[in-house]
Amino acid sequence: MGAGAIIHKVKIGEKTYPVCFTQRAWIDFYEVSGGVTFVTFQASPLQVAQLFYCTAKEGAKKEAKEFKYDYDGFLDVINDYPLDLAISFLEAYNDEFKNAEKAEPGKK
Repeated sequence: MGAGAIIHKVKIGEKTYPVCFTQRAWIDFYEVSGGVTFVTFQASPLQVAQLFYCTAKEGAKKEAKEFKYDYDGFLDVINDYPLDLAISFLEAYNDEFKNAEKAEPGKK
């Protein structure tokens, strides 16, 4: 695993998912979302769910775990937990950017 491949833990309902914001996850998100390149905190619930799916799929891969969901099946699993998704996943997303800022050369 590369230095930038931090695995975050996101709890949705009773299940915890590893999520990882790798280049592969961002490429998958670009494809799933129809060309969105970046998610802001004003993102639609659809974009947040799409990014969560892509990063959870990558997190499972990094932990050598099976990820048995397609996009629609994953939405079925997380459907009843919109606040968990909004809070837990967006905290991981925010932490990823905090870590990236710390690792950026020349930043204080």
